Amino acid sequence: LDDEKKMHWPVLFLYEEHGASDFIKDFCEDDTFGMHLERMFPADQRCDWDTEKKYVHNNLEVYFVANHVVPFKEKLKKDKRKRKIRVKHTTTLKTVLTHKEYVVPGFPVFWIVVADSPYKERYLQSEIK
Repeated sequence: LDDEKKMHWPVLFLYEEHGASDFIKDFCEDDTFGMHLERMFPADQRCDWDTEKKYVHNNLEVYFVANHVVPFKEKLKKDKRKRKIRVKHTTTLKTVLTHKEYVVPGFPVFWIVVADSPYKERYLQSEIK
């Protein structure tokens, strides 16, 4: 908690298409995903692994997996299926953390994909492990 009683979390962004990730050690619950993506993927810079130069903040989509892990001391019920949910850039971390189907798997984990890419379609159709 900070002085204003806001929680700060470590957050993991996964870029499975490239076998890459980013560990954000301080993501305030009131920060939006867009705020972090704009800093991490500005239009005038590219990551070394982004050889196609398509990872730009306004071209990215964020997803989390609902019911990815079983809540402490609870069995996963049949009606609690795992599914991928898109997160808008204007969404705060707190909004996701309080989503009724999101269980924090140790620390928050999010998948980042390029909009309208062949990989995005494969990701959305892939089985959740």
